[in-house]
Amino acid sequence: MDMTSGATVGVSASSLRKMLVPLALAQFICSFAGSNMNVMINDISQDLHTDVQGVQVCITLFLLVMAALMIPCGKLT
Repeated sequence: MDMTSGATVGVSASSLRKMLVPLALAQFICSFAGSNMNVMINDISQDLHTDVQGVQVCITLFLLVMAALMIPCGKLT
């Protein structure tokens, strides 16, 4: 597919890169946060004075919402 077709007509490659970098960083941060939370389950549950299962449910919901929004938001950009 040609980069100059469709909605990208008249947009330079440098401005496309400037838009791509924050989006790539956001995706990296979300995936890093998901894996980091799984490592810190015990500490998070102690800090929040809850059980491990509650923290696991929150992490699962976070990751499901992130995964559900990743494709539509990618198409939107």
